[in-house]
Amino acid sequence: MLLDASKIDQLQLQGHNCEIYNHDEWLKELATNNEAFESLSLHLTNLVVSVEDLNELAKKCHNLVSVKINSSCQIDIYDLHDFFHKATALEEFFGGKYPNEYTDLPLPLPVTLCQLGLPTIRKDTLAKLIPYAVALKKLDLTYSSDLDTHDHCELIRICTNLEDLRVSS
Repeated sequence: MLLDASKIDQLQLQGHNCEIYNHDEWLKELATNNEAFESLSLHLTNLVVSVEDLNELAKKCHNLVSVKINSSCQIDIYDLHDFFHKATALEEFFGGKYPNEYTDLPLPLPVTLCQLGLPTIRKDTLAKLIPYAVALKKLDLTYSSDLDTHDHCELIRICTNLEDLRVSS
């Protein structure tokens, strides 16, 4: 059990390997005991979360503005539809993966989102960003190795409010 979890508003474990006891329940317990929780960063950690964990977090924590999950979680971005629907204050999201097969479904991203990191976006799915392009101020494509300079220039053209574009070299 977390000590006085009701006072935690941010949990930043980015870049750390962690040993968590009661591995299947820790995030649910954090969300249940702390409705004021705002920010979770598990990017570049060994911690894996499930779709159900994220749904519970979004359901309980109405102030949730930032979530970064480990790209090794392998959660399909389309499986996060309920999470994005419940996370009404969400401004920043990093993680998830695109399905291997192309789909005509629109991305299930919330309209409040202005910072987005997609580790596995491909050339054939870039058009899915167009409905969100104007709202994006930060776009992190560091791990999207399928994109080239032309794709980056196209994103700069359509994301008119973009202040920060991160790409791999």
